[in-house]
Amino acid sequence: MPVRWTRTAHQAFVGRRRELDALEQAWAAARAGARQVVFLGGEPGAGKSRLLAEAATALHAQGAAVLLGTCVPEFGMPYQPLVEPVETVLGLLEGDGSVPARLLDRLAIVAGRGTSQGDEVPAAREHRRELYDAVARAFCAVAERSPLVLALEDLHWAGPAGLQLLAHVVERTADAPMLVLATHRTTAPDRSDQLVHAIAQLYRLDGVRRLDLAGLDTEDITDFLVEQAGVPATRARASATVLRDQTGGNPFFLRELWRDVLARGGLRVLQAADPQAPASVRDTIQNRLDRLTAPERQTLELAAVMGGDVEVAMLLTVSTWSRDTTS
Repeated sequence: MPVRWTRTAHQAFVGRRRELDALEQAWAAARAGARQVVFLGGEPGAGKSRLLAEAATALHAQGAAVLLGTCVPEFGMPYQPLVEPVETVLGLLEGDGSVPARLLDRLAIVAGRGTSQGDEVPAAREHRRELYDAVARAFCAVAERSPLVLALEDLHWAGPAGLQLLAHVVERTADAPMLVLATHRTTAPDRSDQLVHAIAQLYRLDGVRRLDLAGLDTEDITDFLVEQAGVPATRARASATVLRDQTGGNPFFLRELWRDVLARGGLRVLQAADPQAPASVRDTIQNRLDRLTAPERQTLELAAVMGGDVEVAMLLTVSTWSRDTTS
């Protein structure tokens, strides 16, 4: 398992019962030989990666083979997020004398190694179907040894080649004991239209579903405070309501605000008349605002002035009036 996942046990994990139940059901179907795919969507900080880590760690304890792949923006390899899983599978199969050398060569291209004959990565364009078939066969080979969990992070940064390869693998592994778990952002500016299209195309297949993570509710945050602050639920609930209002239940904002609260004296700080967001949260929000287009930012500013509960019709009316008066 990834080293960073071994540290998650030291951090509070609350809520997500519905999502965990859905993942357990998907895993049961996958172990029975019906490949399953679950796309975990949500805004930044919604807890997608943490849920992925918790689920994958639990399934690993049940005997699953877990392969982790990640995406990075701009400078990632063409076939991310499957580069790392393919590299791992290639290392497993290289010592197996029964595996054809050509299959290993195809996997090496996807992993970015080139081939034993010295072919360059651009050759992949001419033999894309063969490359994709090789990856699907390799994952099936691993799944035959042990049920497989393919954990993919930040799929919104995947390029066209990576999404095509993933779609091909999903289509070609219908009878494999394999569970694909993939996280992605669903809000601007990171939302990927290419990914949305790819997911829509995969919906026609059996065993493909999507879970979008909402914010934690007051009861979830109460459980968080009981564990982190060591206070009874009756005392934690009032503070949980404040934290829910201030963070919207976003786990990242909740964690950062709680760290700030601890540094400034504990739960009593939450009763202050003018609570301040910690610098880490302000910087994160500013970074997201800077990446929005001018119309998106204007709409968001109007919504912020209107308050926490915004009526869409009213927002449209005010937005139209604002544009007319400034033009």
